[in-house]
Amino acid sequence: MHYSPASKGNAPYKTKDPAMITPAMTRDSEDDLDDPEKAYAEPARVGKRAKVRRHCARFWWCYAIAVIIFAAIMLPVLFLKIIPAVAQRVVDNTDLPIKSVTFKAVSSDLIQISLTTSLDMPKGLNVGLDPFSLYMYNPGTEGGFYPYLSLDMKALSLSGNTEISVQDQMLPVSNHTEFNSWLNRTFVNNTTEISVRGDTTAHLGALKMGIHLAKTVPLAGLRKLDGMKLEGMKLVLPPEADGTNMVGNFTLPNWSQVLTLDLGDITLDVLAGETVVGNATMRDVVLPPGNTTLPFRGRLSVPTLVDNFGGLLSSQGAALGRGRLTLGLRGGRVEVLGDVVDSVASRNSTASLPGLLGLAGDVLGKGLQGTLDKLMGDLNITVPALPGETSSGGGGDGGEGLLGQGDLGGWLIS
Repeated sequence: MHYSPASKGNAPYKTKDPAMITPAMTRDSEDDLDDPEKAYAEPARVGKRAKVRRHCARFWWCYAIAVIIFAAIMLPVLFLKIIPAVAQRVVDNTDLPIKSVTFKAVSSDLIQISLTTSLDMPKGLNVGLDPFSLYMYNPGTEGGFYPYLSLDMKALSLSGNTEISVQDQMLPVSNHTEFNSWLNRTFVNNTTEISVRGDTTAHLGALKMGIHLAKTVPLAGLRKLDGMKLEGMKLVLPPEADGTNMVGNFTLPNWSQVLTLDLGDITLDVLAGETVVGNATMRDVVLPPGNTTLPFRGRLSVPTLVDNFGGLLSSQGAALGRGRLTLGLRGGRVEVLGDVVDSVASRNSTASLPGLLGLAGDVLGKGLQGTLDKLMGDLNITVPALPGETSSGGGGDGGEGLLGQGDLGGWLIS
């Protein structure tokens, strides 16, 4: 017989079956027995965090194995692919501005070069570069990669904006065809470029990775020395031992702000009309940025002038009437770093180095007039009178001669 809590007051509910006993049937608290909701309440639920902790405590070894497998797969990808790709992208996006570059010829096969540039690394990033070769080449050459110079770069430590300098490095010309191609473009064109390429190893802390450097830097070209001016000229009689009878100075422009170029020897043809009557040569020309005034020495052929005087009068009668002799200059031969610049040397007189130069010099004086009288008396030609004088023909006293010691000043550029 069972006892009911309602019939026996506070007497406990008794059962012989232990499975039937619930926490609500115990008498740990009189209040719980008096409260029916508490006496028959369900057990408290376990929270999500507690479940997660309990799950991880049971299966931690599964997650440890998964992490190890993931790391074994991803770490090589991170160090061998992702970080090198990021480093290469940083190098690709970094400019390589040329602050100064100098080419000087030591021989036909050896060039002395100095170069100053810089690489700008992101702040806080310190990168070391192993020694490497930096090749100069023409990217437009078809059929492959043909460098003409190779610079030896020392080990570099890059942090922020880092200057890179190569000073007076002697380099053999590895490809004359490619080098001449670059020289022609640099001398003739308004703009040119220097292209460099090289491979090295970069060190980022304990990490090391391969880096490919390839940059093309635009520069101003020499524009065929456009703007060259004759500053003065003097005739020398008797001629010097080597035949020089004409000396003076030219001012040559270098339109580039960073390029210093050894042009070697520049020889210009001296023209009277279309007839070559001599030459003028500047030796060992080195052009830094800006204007440079250099001396020249030349030879003017008096017999050639005399032989062609009839043609000169027909083409320069007005100039001779003012006591002036108009001479022209054109590029006859230009050596750049020991190599002749063919595209310039082969130009005709109407498209010479700086274009045709009209050079008119004051040759006033009785000495000149007397010599002209004598020459044209022999040729039976009359020269128009100089201002304040009367015309004359036939013989006369010689004076100093057609190419006398007087300076030819007041040169004009056409």
